[in-house]
Amino acid sequence: MTKNYWKAVLLCTLFFFTISCTKDDTGVFPEGYDTLYDAFLQHKQFKSARIRSRYFTVVFSDGESVSVDTDAIMVEDCRFSPKKDVTVGGNGKILVGGTDTGVSSDTSLSDDKAAPVYVSFDDKVIRIALRNGNTLEIPTNKKLPVLYIKTKDLAEIVSKEDYVEGTLTICDRTGLYPEMDGFSASMKIRGRGNSTWGMPKKPWKIKLNEKARMFGMSKDKEWCLLANYSDKTLMRNLVAMKLSETCGFSWTPRMISVDVWLNDKYQGVYSFSEHKKVSSERVDIDTDRGDIYFEIEQNQDNPVCWRTGIYNVPMMFSDPDEPDYKTIAAGKKAFSDFEKALSAEHFDDPDTGYVAHIDIKSFIDNYIIQELTKNIDGDLRKSIFLTKTVGGKLEMCHVWDFDLTIGNCDYFAGEVGMPISNGYTGWYVRDFSSAGYHTGWYYRLFQDPAFVQKVTDRWNMLYPLFKAGVPKFIEEQYALLEESAKDNFETWDILSTYVWPNVVVTGSYRGEVDYMKKFFLNRLEWMNAQYNKM
Repeated sequence: MTKNYWKAVLLCTLFFFTISCTKDDTGVFPEGYDTLYDAFLQHKQFKSARIRSRYFTVVFSDGESVSVDTDAIMVEDCRFSPKKDVTVGGNGKILVGGTDTGVSSDTSLSDDKAAPVYVSFDDKVIRIALRNGNTLEIPTNKKLPVLYIKTKDLAEIVSKEDYVEGTLTICDRTGLYPEMDGFSASMKIRGRGNSTWGMPKKPWKIKLNEKARMFGMSKDKEWCLLANYSDKTLMRNLVAMKLSETCGFSWTPRMISVDVWLNDKYQGVYSFSEHKKVSSERVDIDTDRGDIYFEIEQNQDNPVCWRTGIYNVPMMFSDPDEPDYKTIAAGKKAFSDFEKALSAEHFDDPDTGYVAHIDIKSFIDNYIIQELTKNIDGDLRKSIFLTKTVGGKLEMCHVWDFDLTIGNCDYFAGEVGMPISNGYTGWYVRDFSSAGYHTGWYYRLFQDPAFVQKVTDRWNMLYPLFKAGVPKFIEEQYALLEESAKDNFETWDILSTYVWPNVVVTGSYRGEVDYMKKFFLNRLEWMNAQYNKM
C-alpha cells in the first residue's frame, strides 16, 4: 500500500464522504491515514496522541508524526470516557455507538483495503476499527514522569521530623500528564515511614509552599514519595488502591509511578501519592465541629495514643493530633461503646449490638482487602484508619501501606506465634489480631451469622470485578513500569538478593510481577471457594 495509492483514493472519495453521511457505502481513507497504517505494519509505538482543531495528531517513539483529518472519520479521545462499541446494524451498515456511519460492513476485505470507520485512543493504545470488522492497535511507548528534586545547598535528607528546603521540577517525557510538563515549585522535603525509613532507598514526604493539583489528583500541599524498596514489583501499593477503588471507599489515596532524581542523582521508581490527611478532597470530615480521624498503629508515635480497653487495639488520634480533653473523651468513648457492645452476650442484636456503632460496609470492605492481600499489618496492628463524625458511626475510611502484601512477607508464623503459612492459603485477619490468635474485632464479628452472610454477599459481588480488573491492571502497570524498572534495579541491584521480608527471590522484574499476580489469583480463588462453602 503506497502513499500515492492512498492519495488517489482520497482525492476520489473525500468529496463524497463524511463519517455520518456518505453517498456510497465504501468509507473513506482520510488524509494522513496511510502513515498511521504504515506505523501499525512497522510495529511502531506512539509517544503522544491528541486532537487539535480538525486533526488527530500522533507522535511516534521514533520522532515521526502524522496528522489525520477528523472531518472524514470519527476520532475520539477515550482517556476520560469509554470508547464506543462498533457493531453492524440490520441493514448491514456499521454503527459506532449506535449511530449509523453509512458505511457497509465487508468482511471479505483485507486490512489494507478496508477503510477505517472509527479511531479511539487513550494513554495506552490507539485503536483503529475497520469496515471489515478488524481492529488495529498501536501501543504506547510511555515513559514515567520524572521528578527532579534539588535541596537548598544540596543538603541531605536525614530526618523524619526536620524538613529541608528545595525545589521540585517535573518533566512529562511522553505525554502521560502533559499538564504537569515543566511544573516547578518551591517545597520542603523530609523522611517518612517506619521500617521503610531504615532501608537504603528512602521514602519522603513533600510539602509544597503553595497548593497544586498534581497529576490530576487533589489540590494540596502535602504529598508522599513511597520507595517500595522491598516490593520488587514496585506496584503492590497501586494494586491495593485499585482494590480500594473497586470497593468504593469514601476515599482512595491516588498514586502514580514516577522516576525520581535527587540533587542530580537518580533514585529510582517511586509511587507519588496523596498524603493521608483530613481535607475536603481526601478524608472529608470536619474536625472543627468535633469529627475525629484515628489511626490503628502499634508504633504509637503521635501525641495522644492509647490501647482500647477490651480488645487491646493500639489507637492514635491523627486529626486533631493534639485533641482537647472533650475530643479525647469522645474518641475513647466511641471505641469503648463499640467494644462493649461487641463483647456483650447479645452482641448480634440489630438494635443494641455492634451494628449501632460501626459502618458495616466499610468494615467489610476493609476486611476483604486486608484478607485478600494477606496483609501482615491488617490484623488491627497498624496503618488502619477510621473516622468518627459527630452523630455518626465509626467508619474504616481508607486503606494504606501494602508493600508487604500479596506474598511479600515471610514472617507470619513467627509474628503471630501460630502455624500459619506465608503462602496464599489460610485465614489471617479474621482469626488474628495484634493481641494474638482468636482475638480481635473481626474474630468476634465472624461469630455473627448475619455478618458472615453480609461478607459472603459482598465478596460474591466484588469477586468477578477483582478477577477481571486486577490482573489486567497489573499487566498495564508492568507495561508502563518495565523500562524504568530496568533503571531502578541498575541503581538498586537487588533482584537476585533477599530483601526483608521477601518470600521469594526470582532474579528478574518479570519474575517478580508474575509471582505477585499468581499469588493474587491463587488467593482470590482460594477465598472464593471458602466463602461459597459457608
